[in-house]
Amino acid sequence: VLIEQWIRAKYERLEFSLNERPSYTSGHVEGFLMKRGKEDSRYQPRKFVLCETDDTLKYHVKESKDPKAVLRISELNVAFAPPKIGHMNSMQLTYLKDGSTRHIYVYHDDPEVINNWYMAIRCAKLHRLQVAFPSASEAELVHLLTRDFAREGWLLKTGPRPSDGYKRRWFTLDN
Repeated sequence: VLIEQWIRAKYERLEFSLNERPSYTSGHVEGFLMKRGKEDSRYQPRKFVLCETDDTLKYHVKESKDPKAVLRISELNVAFAPPKIGHMNSMQLTYLKDGSTRHIYVYHDDPEVINNWYMAIRCAKLHRLQVAFPSASEAELVHLLTRDFAREGWLLKTGPRPSDGYKRRWFTLDN
């Protein structure tokens, strides 16, 4: 998805030849993405709002209501996830909540939209890192932006007692 959208940005949309900055560098993005439910794994449209100045990515179940979740951009990892969820234009958002890792899976039918969200999150993280580490070069900070996981899949685990049964759990092996 990323390579295809980079080629389209360069040759179809001519983003790199124009003097204006791409929309994902503005630090504020709003839009609807299809989010997978926690229990039923069906996808529902949710409004997402990225605000670099607040260091937040919020998502709303209903537009008029308060956000269902507020994620800190500085603690967020974003990765493309097509094989995992069966949608070509999909992302996995990973964050820590109460000491455990949580994942949010989102997709959009338009590959340009999902690519813009991916780039907007990375740009916001880069800008925050540049403020935190002013003497570091951009090349050094790029390695701190996002990462793909070394391995993911299902494992069976048991509790500490011999009588505990095995439970199927999703695991993510990070570098």
